Amino acid sequence: MSDNVYATVGKNTHMLAPWPYGREGVIGELYQRVKRVESILTAYDAKVTKIRGDARLSPKAQLDDQKAAAEEAVKAIGVSQKLLYDIAESEAEDQQDEAAVDPYKPSDAVTVAIDLALAEQLRGPYADKVTSMIRLGTHPRMLEALIRLPVELTGVTEDQRQIAITQAIYRKDPVRAQLNEAFAEAYGAAEYAHRQGLKVVLPASGLSSVEVRQVLGEASAELLDAPEKPAPIAPAQAA
Repeated sequence: MSDNVYATVGKNTHMLAPWPYGREGVIGELYQRVKRVESILTAYDAKVTKIRGDARLSPKAQLDDQKAAAEEAVKAIGVSQKLLYDIAESEAEDQQDEAAVDPYKPSDAVTVAIDLALAEQLRGPYADKVTSMIRLGTHPRMLEALIRLPVELTGVTEDQRQIAITQAIYRKDPVRAQLNEAFAEAYGAAEYAHRQGLKVVLPASGLSSVEVRQVLGEASAELLDAPEKPAPIAPAQAA
């Protein structure tokens, strides 16, 4: 099933995200987050229309109420983004479990020491070969260390680490790897929807940059600090 998710605010209709990913399982949870952004914008538009039509309010009171409605929408988008990120975190943990890499045991100091030594290699002689090593699956013992250790110790990016996990799963279970790739694409579309929703309501809120971060809370890192990715390709454009 393929469709796009839109929201209309005022006279403008905004395409929040294409959705050719289905609505089942964990991807369905991502879809519900996109639909939540749609409902936030719809509710915001209804409030603003009501405020503007209330002749009892002075122009200043109308403006203040519209700002408050926009701030409420910004906060709601932040809450939804946090829930979206929680879904991704849970899925990432499941994927690491599927990557066939044994976790550390409390008494296994030897494996930890070996992994840390391999991490030195990842930051040193192998630094310029990490991407090809991940793609080709060479040096499997080093890839195990890369997956087990946090990126702060290996020097690789989180994206590279996720690719290593995906490749490990692919070698073990190609079908599951394809499902994980579909999840990653759907997550990107869902996060894009949240960014688009924020762009719609933020200008009307009158919030300063500091206030925006306070209102968004934990979601500010994903919505404001993370590099913005290009718009997902809509199904009609995918050919």
